[in-house]
Amino acid sequence: MDDRTREGRTGRETTREEDLGRHDDGRVRRGGDHLGGTGGGGAGVPGGSSPDEVGVAAAWCDGYTSCAGAWVPAHMSPLTVNCEMARGAHSSAVGQLQFSLNRCYGKGLALDNDFGAATERALREVQRAVGAGVDGRYGPETRSKMYHESTSGSCVRVP
Repeated sequence: MDDRTREGRTGRETTREEDLGRHDDGRVRRGGDHLGGTGGGGAGVPGGSSPDEVGVAAAWCDGYTSCAGAWVPAHMSPLTVNCEMARGAHSSAVGQLQFSLNRCYGKGLALDNDFGAATERALREVQRAVGAGVDGRYGPETRSKMYHESTSGSCVRVP
């Protein structure tokens, strides 16, 4: 994706480059890069615990990546888009979910990387609209049924 302007987490216009910074070699950081490429032990999980400690079957989403032409939440190490998030999570994965909910469903969420009550409510509404199980958690079923911000700026579904 190019570094086109989008609404940043601070409410001012920023680019993805500004949001995520750059590596020393000039490459734009992608979600999870700020975690040293390891996904960070328990990063983004409420209380800093591991996914298993909060009863999550899949890996906890802690960044985002490009998948099938869209930006989607991901667990960064090992890289997989089969991950989950729920209320209390705080990461760039949540920010990407919020961005997709805003762009593709007009939800008007603050881009604050915080999976709080407003994000949960918006996700439940989208889950209901797309025929996913309505539980307020983001996971593989919701990922495959909802639209995500595409790498070209439109909205697409991913497998």
